[in-house]
Amino acid sequence: MYKLLLISITILFLSWKHENPQKFFNKQTTTIPQNSKKFKFVIAESGLNYRSEPNGTILGKFAWREKVEYLYETGVRQKITDNYVEVEGTWVAVKQKNDTVFVFDYYLSDTAPYFSKTKLYYAEPYFSIILQPSKVKDIRQAFVNVSESFYMPENFMERKDLRKDTIHFNDRQHKEFLKRMNYSDKDSIFIYDLKSGIVKKHLVGDTPIMACISIYSQVNEEYKIEDYNQWDYQIGFNLGKMTYGGFAMIGKENPFIEKGLHPIIFEKMNPENIALNAKAGLIPENWNTDTISAYVFNH
Repeated sequence: MYKLLLISITILFLSWKHENPQKFFNKQTTTIPQNSKKFKFVIAESGLNYRSEPNGTILGKFAWREKVEYLYETGVRQKITDNYVEVEGTWVAVKQKNDTVFVFDYYLSDTAPYFSKTKLYYAEPYFSIILQPSKVKDIRQAFVNVSESFYMPENFMERKDLRKDTIHFNDRQHKEFLKRMNYSDKDSIFIYDLKSGIVKKHLVGDTPIMACISIYSQVNEEYKIEDYNQWDYQIGFNLGKMTYGGFAMIGKENPFIEKGLHPIIFEKMNPENIALNAKAGLIPENWNTDTISAYVFNH
């Protein structure tokens, strides 16, 4: 009797263990009623693989911004590494035509992402001034800051450099930076000069990459006896004494239209215009023109 009971329990355990995962997850969850369908949007820029079961065989891929019907959560959580960053999510079931497939919900959103995948940066022009009364010369190289897109690994900066306010990348750092940013030496830095409306071009392979101490760093003037942290730095391209500045993008093709932007010009309002706008409720009736000037957009 004891052996028979043990055999029965063993068979029950094995049949549960080898049960089809998809069937098991279906039993553990409740689908959303047809009259209250729920939809999500794919936010993975390279698309989102859908699978036969959680972390199972890849069956296909949903496109970026594609709208998918959400069915249920499997309860299976997982950590994965994406572009050197560890992320955590849950495997969920969604509909693909008439089939149920599984995706990692970290790459789903309730709202559609913006239409453009483009990363826009700003190019600061060369700056030089003599500070008073110290007569110290303050010089800042022209710089395209891409820190917001660069995930810096631990110990990326060498310890001996962490007392410098500017660090020029060595070959190792240069290669690692390009790899993580998915840039090539043959890519270009396109800069839309806001003053002239002309697009300037710099080859990535010919442009030094550096780290410069951020103005937001919490380290005070005693940094010479105290190391910076590597996250106190901004990372980007050193454009030397470039005197123009504006929007910047990195890639193979120029995304800008020359002279495509036009300045917004505001004109100072005269007392008559102020009175008319106050009457229309556009500005306060008690607007004090002696202390605060009013301007109107001239279009």
